[in-house]
Amino acid sequence: MGSSSDDDGPVPDPYLSATLAEFLDKLAARTPAPGGGSVASITCAMAAGLVEMASAFDSSGMLDQVGARAHELRGEAAALAEADGREI
Repeated sequence: MGSSSDDDGPVPDPYLSATLAEFLDKLAARTPAPGGGSVASITCAMAAGLVEMASAFDSSGMLDQVGARAHELRGEAAALAEADGREI
């Protein structure tokens, strides 16, 4: 979810690779990012993760598509968190 360079490989996402305590410190700092967009994206990714987890407990397989879609949405929302913090 981070950008990549030719020399060093993928750059880790600064929000998703941080501990929760580190992210909260960054959030509380007097900086423009992370801000509301990043927090909303991460919250959305967490919600999708919970849906994905809950669907995994369904032994009938009826929620397999729900779990797969939640997995996709989790990745998309997580990517938006980092994108929100990039300078334009």
